[in-house]
Amino acid sequence: MPTTETDLVRAAAARCPDAMTTLYRAHFGALQRRALAITGCPEDAADAAQDALLATFDRLPELDPEALHFGAYATTAARNQALKRRRVIAQPIDTPIEDDALAHLEREELRRRVRDAIRELPERQRRVIFRADFEELPRDEIAREFGLNENAIGQLLFRARRNLESNLKLT
Repeated sequence: MPTTETDLVRAAAARCPDAMTTLYRAHFGALQRRALAITGCPEDAADAAQDALLATFDRLPELDPEALHFGAYATTAARNQALKRRRVIAQPIDTPIEDDALAHLEREELRRRVRDAIRELPERQRRVIFRADFEELPRDEIAREFGLNENAIGQLLFRARRNLESNLKLT
């Protein structure tokens, strides 16, 4: 059985059921939480996470396992699946915008601003924020991935969040 994520991705691309199961179990929870934040519906979130993983597995043979960050790729797929499932009530142009629709527009604007602010961060800070805040990985796991100790990850995460806050104030 492959041990590194790159080896698991290679094996999953070759349709190894054990590798696919390992990746599925490792990422499903984080993908479901991400989708739930978008859909607000646990059933839709579970479906979106599952569909995202299946779509990711289908694409693996076309992707470079050395350059691929499986979790990030699958998270993007889960986001897209969740957005497809989110129900938006269309309103005629001549009706006033309701509070829910206005709140939705404000959330979308905030998401855009946060996404843009994250893109301005240095690569390591982007990666540590993504792993800690979006994938909700524990610091010890992130530390092993980065080859640092937990204290160094804490400091890097602190700087990343401070820079993100600063970037958000500028936009």
